[in-house]
Amino acid sequence: MHIIGPEPIAVVASPDDQLVLAVTVDEDGAASYQVVRRGNDGGHALLPSPLGLSREDANFTTGLVHEATSEPEVVTEDYQLVAGKRRQVSTEGRELVTRLRNADGQPLELVMRAFDDGVAFRYRFPDTTAEPCRIVAERTGFALPSGRAWLQPYDWPGWATPAHEAYYSNGTPIGLRMPVAGYTFPALFEADGQWILITESGVDGSGAGSHLGARPIGGEYPIEPPLATDGNGHFTADVEHPLPWASPWRLVITHPQLGRVVSTSLVTDHAPASAIDDTSWVTPGRVAWSWWSDHDSPRDSSAQRRYIDVAADMGWEYCLIDANWNQLGDGVVIGLVEYARAQDVGIVLWYNSGGPTNIVPEAPRDRMDHAAVRQAELATIADWGVRGIKVDFFHSDKQEMIGRYLGILEDAAAAGLVVAFHGCTVPRGWERTWPNLLTMEAVRGAEQYSLDPLYTERAPELNTILPFTRNVVGSMDYTPVTFSHIRFPHTTTFAHELALCVVFESGLQHLADSVESYRSLPEPVLGVLRDVPVVWDELVLVDGDPGQYVALARRHRDAWWVGALNGTDEPIEVTLDPQRLGLTGAHLQRVSDGPTGDELTVEDLVADGPVRLPLAPRGGCLLRPAP
Repeated sequence: MHIIGPEPIAVVASPDDQLVLAVTVDEDGAASYQVVRRGNDGGHALLPSPLGLSREDANFTTGLVHEATSEPEVVTEDYQLVAGKRRQVSTEGRELVTRLRNADGQPLELVMRAFDDGVAFRYRFPDTTAEPCRIVAERTGFALPSGRAWLQPYDWPGWATPAHEAYYSNGTPIGLRMPVAGYTFPALFEADGQWILITESGVDGSGAGSHLGARPIGGEYPIEPPLATDGNGHFTADVEHPLPWASPWRLVITHPQLGRVVSTSLVTDHAPASAIDDTSWVTPGRVAWSWWSDHDSPRDSSAQRRYIDVAADMGWEYCLIDANWNQLGDGVVIGLVEYARAQDVGIVLWYNSGGPTNIVPEAPRDRMDHAAVRQAELATIADWGVRGIKVDFFHSDKQEMIGRYLGILEDAAAAGLVVAFHGCTVPRGWERTWPNLLTMEAVRGAEQYSLDPLYTERAPELNTILPFTRNVVGSMDYTPVTFSHIRFPHTTTFAHELALCVVFESGLQHLADSVESYRSLPEPVLGVLRDVPVVWDELVLVDGDPGQYVALARRHRDAWWVGALNGTDEPIEVTLDPQRLGLTGAHLQRVSDGPTGDELTVEDLVADGPVRLPLAPRGGCLLRPAP
């Protein structure tokens, strides 16, 4: 291990003793940290990077004096998730607390943790005050060695932004400056033999959602609060809260093996435990959705009945009635709910998050921003028999908006409703605390085929970046599996589109194509869409390179499903060793591309040797248990 700079005041190592988080204080009293991996695969995940923050009444960026550091303690947890990359989670790390004082003698604690696949830290003010303290700046940065970066620009405020839906860069040089507002979490890097994913967790009503600053100095990316102009300029970007107070956790997920980054549980590990004692009513599932193929369909009851019918025929759990359903009238909606319930299909209703923070006219709006109004609305639709809500257009990660997200989740849980967030922030572990949160958008997904002419060109590459970035930190409502064409035709193949339902994880998997498209599919493909799970027990990265290709294996109980995508214009072949998944001798079905992009080849095989996953240009492949 090579620690750069002064002797550390605190060092915590992972349980395998390979990953180290070290904190130093220089002669000016400025604190910094670094993340180093020992051994043959060693290297710096982070070079010395600044620590500190400022309150309106106190400065903790310079003049710091080290007071004490606790002995490391083992932290372990075992918990269950309703949805995500695995249901049963076990984690083990080491934690210590180092105590500092500023030039005025005021205390600051730094809680430090190290795990085999990453580190976490947070600031804590242990004093007690009656009045709120205002946090006005954070000095935290992330200094990386030279290497490659996959970064999603933070949205400039606009009619429907920020929504964390920009295109990721693809392996651009670390430290490259671009004319953007910043970079949203998570951010992926490859440097010094390490893969590094930076994000945050544990954001609650006492804090705000952060992002990386737009202007790295060399390879150092600063952390920044929401833009003052987010949310139509409403509410402050600062954080106010009485003391004691703790910041969100800053996470640096890192390992030489990319698969260990993809399979990490550190985001939910650092969220509070479930606030719902009985989650038996929370049902993940597949969702029929009409808006993608017909934007006016939520106002057409006959169209909704057709989508309810296809959900019932396919065994899907839900049907979403999207924006402006209120124009149907309550009586018609109640009739649709009863029609769906008779076929064992749950109805999810769309809402605008409302309030002055967005100007989007789609309705119903202004029913989610005030607690009393929201609670009455949720109680009403729960009485109708509605099973869930999709809430859209938040446009801000400020503290007040974080409180709105969490208020919606709490009130929806009290009403027995599952939740999908759209036009929203990125996941930060809330699905552990509120298991009724089954998915979040925060992704440039398939809806862009009707909105963005660039999407048809960029989607194949983007689809092979998202499994290593956005989907690592939580369920992702991309709305996949669109075989038909709408305004801007897709250039991905049918096998690419089909494989998305395995490669992309979402507790509510909105399958976006039209009734007519799905009903025209051959039986083996219909069988995939009838049988594919949305709840998984294990995730293994078979192979991949962000922006090039990806092959992911997901296990549901004893059954392995494998999805592979090609993001390039050249053919690629991935080989799966069945021993790796315990599939030697298993009977499998492979669905891959046919002679043209809109044809599929279905083959039954026995895994008595290496299994080929052929990927046509912009193509895909899906491997499933033989039906």
